[in-house]
Order: sequence, then C-alpha cells, then structure tokens
Amino acid sequence: MTDQMDFDQRVLRINVQTNIVDTSKDMEMIAYAEEWWAKTPYKLTLTGQTAMYAHMQNDITDTLIYSLSLTILIVSLMMLLIFKRLTILWILILPNILPVMLVIGLMGWLGLRIDMGVAIAGTIIIGVAVDDTIHFLMKYFDARKSGLSMAETFDEVLHYAGRAIFFTTVVLSLSFSVFAFSSFVPNQNLGIVTASALALAFIIDLLFLPALLYVADRKTKYV
Repeated sequence: MTDQMDFDQRVLRINVQTNIVDTSKDMEMIAYAEEWWAKTPYKLTLTGQTAMYAHMQNDITDTLIYSLSLTILIVSLMMLLIFKRLTILWILILPNILPVMLVIGLMGWLGLRIDMGVAIAGTIIIGVAVDDTIHFLMKYFDARKSGLSMAETFDEVLHYAGRAIFFTTVVLSLSFSVFAFSSFVPNQNLGIVTASALALAFIIDLLFLPALLYVADRKTKYV
C-alpha cells in the first residue's frame, strides 16, 4: 500500500480506468464523483489525464464560442464603418459567418470534436472570409456607383476580385490540407476544417453573396 497511501495514512490514491467518451460525458462523470464524495466525511481531489483533458476541452469550447461571438460583433462594426449601409448589414455579415456554421455542421456529420486545432481554425476561417468579402463588396459598390448594370457589375467584380479570391482560396486550401496527413489529431482537424471552410467561403462569396446583393439591389440607392 506504500504506493497508494502516505505514511501518515491520511491520503489514499485510487486509480480508476474509464472508457474514452465525449467531453460532456467526462464532465458529467467528474461532477457526479465530486457530488458523491461531498456527502462523505472524506475529501476528493480528481487528477489524471481524463480530468485534465475534460476541463481543457471544455475551456477550449467555451473560449471558442466567446471569441467567435466577439469577432462577429467586431466584424459587424467594421463592415458598418466601411460601407455605411445599416439596412443591408446582415447581407454583409452573413457570408462571413455562414462558412463557420456550415463547418460546424460538417464536423458533426464527420464526428469531429472541437479541440485546439479547430479553435485555431475558427479565427483563420473568419479572417479569410472577411478578406474575400471585403474585396468583393468594394468592387461591387464601386461598379454600381459608376452606373453599371447588375450583369455588368458582376462581370466587373468577377473579372478583378473573383480571380484574386480564387487563387487565394486555392493556395490556402492546399497549404492547410497538408495538415490533414499529420499523425497529431489536432493538426488533422485543423487541416480538414480550414480547407473545407475556405472552399465553402469561396462558393458563398461567388454564388450566394451575388444572389443576396441582387435581391437587395432594388431597394438600394447608390450615390
């Protein structure tokens, strides 16, 4: 017992093996154990990899939600300051957050968990999506102010901004795809999630965003 109890017989170590489950299940198990031991005259201190990774994963998820929410708020304010169009602000923001929403659904379908790699990918996705959206919108509003028709405007945008967005997406997607071949799971998730989101952001900016702008164009005046 010398490797499980101290010489004063005040501290006892109990090793427990558990199955690998989702973080939420680990947190439920930890909460149950702490609640059960709180009813006894003894004190419990949970340690080990399971408890450490469960708390770390839970903190990563909470931090990711907080950081994405704050990022969306800041991006919304920046979009409003740049384009000064409050009535269509939702159109300006939607292409930036939609890739993240779609990737979350893709992760659920593939059974991927939120880890450090996914948390890092979230900031990269929004950063690139915002950059592509601003390029598209700047050229779009400039073309509309010059009096071009909708068809001529989209031809102008796709000719100048479209190629830049395409090459940026291809280079970044291929670069991040390399991480998918890593033996380290967070790196794998970083590569899969980022490459998928960049491809989705490209499709949204060149197909979905023009459709939204076409619908909103009838009520918008350009000066």
